[in-house]
Amino acid sequence: MKRSIPLLFGILLLSCSHDNSRFDECFKHLNTYSLSSEPTSDLSIFSCRIHPDKPDVFLTFKHHDTLFVYDEGIERITYKISLAQVKDMTYRDHLVYKPDSVFILSLSNDNEMYISLLHENGDVNKRWNVSKSASSAFPGYFYIDSRYFHPMIIKGNELYFNASYRFKAGVKIDKSIPTQMILNLSTDSTFQFGDLPDEYKQGDFYGNHQRDYSRLINNKGQLVFSFPISHDIYIYDKEGELLQTINCKSNFIEGFETIKEMKNDGDLSAIIDAYAYNARYLDLVYDKYNNRYFRIALHKLEKYDEGGSINDYRLRRWSILVLDENFNILEEVIMPENIFMTRLIPTAQGLILQPIIENNQNELRTYNYQACIN
Repeated sequence: MKRSIPLLFGILLLSCSHDNSRFDECFKHLNTYSLSSEPTSDLSIFSCRIHPDKPDVFLTFKHHDTLFVYDEGIERITYKISLAQVKDMTYRDHLVYKPDSVFILSLSNDNEMYISLLHENGDVNKRWNVSKSASSAFPGYFYIDSRYFHPMIIKGNELYFNASYRFKAGVKIDKSIPTQMILNLSTDSTFQFGDLPDEYKQGDFYGNHQRDYSRLINNKGQLVFSFPISHDIYIYDKEGELLQTINCKSNFIEGFETIKEMKNDGDLSAIIDAYAYNARYLDLVYDKYNNRYFRIALHKLEKYDEGGSINDYRLRRWSILVLDENFNILEEVIMPENIFMTRLIPTAQGLILQPIIENNQNELRTYNYQACIN
């Protein structure tokens, strides 16, 4: 069965009827490199984080119980951090800030949310119980979950991270629901702010749609949020004030389908189908080197083809909206079909994309985007 996959990919690529010339015009290939040393041979771009203070490409990632820091310039792992001391915890995400400042986001066995501060030797220097800091005035189950959509970020002595609430299916909400928390590393105090778009407050959407939003901090120090089922993006200052709401609609997303089949806390199969086939926005990426934004749009894919067979959700089309520093849409570029993973990593050298290559998951390519409006 494995041997038929490359052939299938080849047939699909040859039969592709979409014009990819726009991508070829706008995205100039600079270089290709492979993370060839173990354990990077099966590395997924979705597990990578960019080192926040390095202008060059420093990727960090977790493999088993170890964090690795990889220097693309010399193409090798520069150091490792053991997570063995983070006991009785379920790892959720990490931020390697400095060798003596490694932040681990984790869930304890008693469902408490923690952030641990590690030294590069793996010793835990400090730990914060974020669940106890969260306000109980909001409905739903409080959670923190960093990940590449909204990674932990440090500004000065403050740590920014995703912090919101999960709701049961059908629950309607009539108040602001915070989406962000700031931990002051000097005073140990916390601050919650933000809000969910109105689309989420009607009780019709459920599951990970609610929490897989993007958050970034631009060169002005503003926090910018993008949600899967909202055409708008939301700009806040660090005091939590909403400064602006801007429509950044994809030409390929007309509307958003609700998850109609619900049982108890939600029908898992309906949630999976909605995630796999419904149109939505995936990620908002900030290129701080060129002061530009890239918003990924996943196009709708019918679950069944004309013959009644289930379509492979991995073959769905996607596009990138390119925004200038003021969030004006410069253009929307359709990505080549079944060529790249749906993630962009902006670096000083260019945008990193990972091609879909059978049995070669460690290859990364760098592209330079050139505005090419006709």
